Amino acid sequence: MRLTDTYEIEYQHSQRKSVIQNAVLTELVNEEVLPRRALTFRTFNPKEAVELRKLELEPERLEREKDKLHELALKESEERERERERQHELALAQASSRRRDLQALSLESETKLFDVTKHLRLMPAFDEEDPEDFFMQFEKIAKSSQWPEESWVVMIQSVLTGSVRSAFLSLSSEVCRSYELVKEEILKVYEPIPESYSEI
Repeated sequence: MRLTDTYEIEYQHSQRKSVIQNAVLTELVNEEVLPRRALTFRTFNPKEAVELRKLELEPERLEREKDKLHELALKESEERERERERQHELALAQASSRRRDLQALSLESETKLFDVTKHLRLMPAFDEEDPEDFFMQFEKIAKSSQWPEESWVVMIQSVLTGSVRSAFLSLSSEVCRSYELVKEEILKVYEPIPESYSEI
C-alpha cells in the first residue's frame, strides 16, 4: 500500500516526484508520524523516514522492555521470598511437632521408669478425720518430688485402708485413670450426711 493512498494525499501524475514526496512528508508530520524537524529535509525518502521514526521510538521500546524485565524480576523475587517463608514455616512446624513427640516420649519414659516402691516412704498417712488435708499434703509432696501425675492414683492407693479402700476398689477403671476423679469419689465418702436423712 502506498503512503499517498494511506493518508489520502491528492496528487497529479504529472507532478514531479519531489513535489509529491514533499506533500507526503508534510502529511506525515501533520499526523505526527514524523517529527517536525523532518520538514528540514531537502529530499524525502519514505524508507529513510520510516527508519528514522523507528530509531526515535527505539528508546521508548527499550524502556518498556526494561520495565517488563524489572517487573518480571520483581515477581520472581517475591515468589522466591514467599517460598522461603513457606519453607521456614514448614520447618518450624516440623520442629514443633518433633519437640512435642520428644516431650511425650520423655513423659512416657519417665512414667514407665517411675518406681512407686522407692517413693512410698514419702507418702503421708491417710487421715480419715481430715481427708482433704491428706490430699493437700500428697499433692504438695508429689509436685515437689516431680512424680508423674499418671502415677498419683497408684501412690494414694497404697495408703488407703478400711472403708475408703473398699470405695476405691469399687470405682470403674475409667475413673481410676484420673487422679482428680478418684480424689472426688473418695471425698464423697466423707461428706456429712444431711440431718433430714440421719433422723430417718
